[in-house]
Amino acid sequence: MYDLIGAKDVVDRVSKVSSLKGMRPQLTSNTQHNMATNATLRKDEWEQIDERVNEVMRERLTIVDDIRARGLVTQVSIGTILRVTERLEEWRDAEISFDGDTAPKEDKTSFKQQTIPVPIISTGFRIGFRQLAASRSRGEPLDMTSVASATRKVRDKMQDLFTNGYGQGPDANTIPGLVNADNRLQVTLDTDWDDSGAEIIEDIQKMIAAAYAVNLFGPFYLYIPTNYWATIQGDYSTAKGDRTYMERMLAFNEIEAVRPLDSLSDDNVLLVQMTDDVLDMSEAQSITTVQWETTPMVTEFRVMAIGGPHIKSIETAAGSGSTINGIVHLS
Repeated sequence: MYDLIGAKDVVDRVSKVSSLKGMRPQLTSNTQHNMATNATLRKDEWEQIDERVNEVMRERLTIVDDIRARGLVTQVSIGTILRVTERLEEWRDAEISFDGDTAPKEDKTSFKQQTIPVPIISTGFRIGFRQLAASRSRGEPLDMTSVASATRKVRDKMQDLFTNGYGQGPDANTIPGLVNADNRLQVTLDTDWDDSGAEIIEDIQKMIAAAYAVNLFGPFYLYIPTNYWATIQGDYSTAKGDRTYMERMLAFNEIEAVRPLDSLSDDNVLLVQMTDDVLDMSEAQSITTVQWETTPMVTEFRVMAIGGPHIKSIETAAGSGSTINGIVHLS
């Protein structure tokens, strides 16, 4: 099973380790034995594991890949269990005068704090000494099935965490996801997109209008659930050309990408402004594999990442207490 645990738990489990480097092999050149320093596996075997982990992570990790591509990653330390950030309360509008002597209303900077847990997402597998010996004696590559399966579990849970959040955390702090952030902008879906009579483009227009109404102007990424993905690749309108719905969506100036999101529930669509005042990713450790031995007969491995979403709140009007998230949720 995969685990979603706090940084303190994993540090306790590995005897107060404060860096994962001690649990990673030192892949130095050794022409005589081709061994990885401080590791059970050989150098080429560790390289096979790392390569397979990276291959699986590249298969289908849309939301996290998009956040990385936009540069929305904040590095934190491995010991950061709770990340605390500050947001600036909105100031009053500037005033106009003609004599320069009329004093404008004065304002002062006011900060509000947000606290978000930084979890560890992990799952493990083991390699027995007989399995390892059999692989080496036959001269065949080490079986990567367990590595791939473990990595997919971590990848899928990470994507689910960004989409749906996590309701348990240290000191009663939770991790909001895109679909349950308290102050997201909600738009009603009148007709499911895979039903007859659906007004797909009109729904997109309503989502953009809801964003504009609170001064969110993009760039936007549109995330589509899997039950609509085939629908939006169908013909938009024979009377208006041969474009698909997806091509029509991308014709909106504000929408930079339309992406499938496997962890999104059916009949839910998200429009997310991809800027650092809306969300970013807290990251202490990107996906990696660590090892340790519990007995001489078995080597334990864990595929893990330390990080998670940080959906930020935006103050929209000074003194009114109006707070939003830069997410439009159609459902």
